[in-house]
Amino acid sequence: MDKVGKKPARPMDVALRALARRRMTSGQMRNLLLKRGCGQEESEQCIEQLSSWGYLDDRGYAKDLLRFMLSDCPVGKQRAIYDLVKRGFDRDLAEEAAAEAYGDVSEAYLARRAASKYLNGRKAGSLKDRDRERLFRWLWRRGFEADAIYAALRDEDEQALT
Repeated sequence: MDKVGKKPARPMDVALRALARRRMTSGQMRNLLLKRGCGQEESEQCIEQLSSWGYLDDRGYAKDLLRFMLSDCPVGKQRAIYDLVKRGFDRDLAEEAAAEAYGDVSEAYLARRAASKYLNGRKAGSLKDRDRERLFRWLWRRGFEADAIYAALRDEDEQALT
């Protein structure tokens, strides 16, 4: 019984109401259903049914999120994988989707794009050492590898000289 004395919620009702509000991963849906008092077996059946209807599509959702992560102010591949796993995606699926999304794009290029977004029109060559260190740490937190960050900073310096 619920807190108010009603019957326990049916998993499909809970799931459809949640999906009407926002897109979810299978892991998020599983956690929600268990949190709402639905049984493990009922929850799994519900998730299978929603997946067969196309309402839960972890692969498509991961691709959409990665496309968004790469569009405006990109993040590194490791950060993207971390964010996907944190959102409830299976680690193998997150790594596979990230490998596909980052396959033909160099991380140094993405780091340059992120750095130019951070600099907002300023040239990296005009930065003081302290500001360059801040930029390095910011790019590092965004999941870029050190080689890509150094390449991005080096390219910014070369552009400032020309």
